[in-house]
Amino acid sequence: TSVVDYRYYLSFKEELRSNENVMLILGLMVVFEAETIGLQDRDGVSRQFSFYSSLLQRLLYSLDANDSVRSSADYRHLLDRMNALGEVASHAITMSHELDSTDVERLLHEFLE
Repeated sequence: TSVVDYRYYLSFKEELRSNENVMLILGLMVVFEAETIGLQDRDGVSRQFSFYSSLLQRLLYSLDANDSVRSSADYRHLLDRMNALGEVASHAITMSHELDSTDVERLLHEFLE
């Protein structure tokens, strides 16, 4: 999965993926995605998503020197990348099913060393 993860990472525009604030806000938007199955307070989660979405749009507008066309394009790019996260997760799940328990134990052991 590391190759897929790395390709996903590289699919972000350099100036966006290297900006910690952009990535943190995008991460919060992923956490507060209202499409998650089984939510009890979908409206509350949706409000939080809207808050972080608005915050990201304002940040991009500022980073893009108040250029609304460029900041809108950057925002759409980030939303596309966020939506593609489902594909990356699906690939990771598929790969995890292909591993047997000894592979997982070996990988965990290597990771924790």
